[in-house]
Amino acid sequence: MIGALVSGLGACAVDGRWRGAAEEAQYEQALGGGTLAAPRANRFYAEVHRDARIYVFADADVYARFLWSGRIEHAVTAIGAGANGQTVQFALSRAEAREQERRVAWRGAAQAMFEGLLAGDGESFYGEVYRDGRIYVFASWAALQRFRRDGALPDAERLTDFGPEQQTVIVAGPVEATLTRFRAIHHRY
Repeated sequence: MIGALVSGLGACAVDGRWRGAAEEAQYEQALGGGTLAAPRANRFYAEVHRDARIYVFADADVYARFLWSGRIEHAVTAIGAGANGQTVQFALSRAEAREQERRVAWRGAAQAMFEGLLAGDGESFYGEVYRDGRIYVFASWAALQRFRRDGALPDAERLTDFGPEQQTVIVAGPVEATLTRFRAIHHRY
C-alpha cells in the first residue's frame, strides 16, 4: 500500500499539480516506455573544437543559441572522451535533459551520434565540424564520419572568408543546398 502511495505521489508531483487518475496513468505509461524523450530525427550534427574541448550538438536550435551566447544550457561532460584526450560536452535539448534525469546511463542524441551509436538521417542530414579556424559543412552522415575518421574530404568546395567571422567554409555535398542550410544556421542571407 505504501509503495503504491509513494509511486502515485511521484507521478503527480512532476509539475506540482494533480492531473487526474487517467492522465497520471498515461503519463506513467509514457515515462516507462521512454516516449517522453525528444524524437531522434538525427538530421543535424555539429562539433565545435575550441579551448581544448569539443562541444557536440544534435539540435540546431541549441547549436544556434551556443553560437550566439557561447554557453550550453544542458550538457553532459565527458572528461578525456575526445580522440586526443579532450573534454567533450554533449549538448542536450530540454526534453533530453529531462530524460537524462529519469534514466541512468541514458545518452542524448549528440552523445550517441558522437560515439557511433546513432547514425545521421540519410535523406535530410546536415552537419558541421568547426576546427582549426575552418567550418567543414556536410550534406551526408557518411561524409562527416569519413572526415572524422581520417580527415578525407573528396570533392569538397572551399569558400574563403565565407563564415560568420570570415572563416574558410569547406562544403562536402551539393553546394547550393548545403549553403542554404548553412546560412539559416548562421543567420546569413
